[in-house]
Amino acid sequence: MATVYLEPATPFNPNDFPRTLKMTGLKGNYIRVDPERPVDAYMSKSVKQWELEAVIPTREQAQELANQHMRVKVKADGTYSMNLHRKTLTGKGTPSAHVKVVDCGDKANNIAPQPFKDVNSIGNGSTLNINVYQFHYDMEGVKEGISAMLSAIQVTDLILYSGSGSSGFDIEDGFTQSEQSSTSTSKSSNELEVPF
Repeated sequence: MATVYLEPATPFNPNDFPRTLKMTGLKGNYIRVDPERPVDAYMSKSVKQWELEAVIPTREQAQELANQHMRVKVKADGTYSMNLHRKTLTGKGTPSAHVKVVDCGDKANNIAPQPFKDVNSIGNGSTLNINVYQFHYDMEGVKEGISAMLSAIQVTDLILYSGSGSSGFDIEDGFTQSEQSSTSTSKSSNELEVPF
């Protein structure tokens, strides 16, 4: 099945770009923005990037972002999302600045948003404000459009990343691996000892 994207209400005007677009209240999934651990770009092992999936909570917000010339995907389950990324190298081959990630700061004490201490702790479903840099591109005779580059993330509601090691089971009374390592190991009668 072909991927379906929301269409903007009006065509883009190249004179409106470049610009920064701030998007609020999105849910983040597959957040890979560690400056030291970029991932392979889609279908390319030689290009590295930082990336995330931004899930848009409502149809209205999804259409508004499409009207701002963001590439909004309609998923099979009827939800809306955008795949956002920033390559580690610019088009000229120089290093890109990494994606900035900050907290909300502290309004009561007039403290500005601070750099996020552990970006790897940001789990799926965390609520984010996201800035992208949008620019017009024209590949003469081939394609023209608007591209968006992930610039910054503000975490407004953190869901801690729990790792992929969850088995789905609760803790139970019974065998634990620590019991096995603390007891002496004995060979069963059907194990063959081979001298070396």
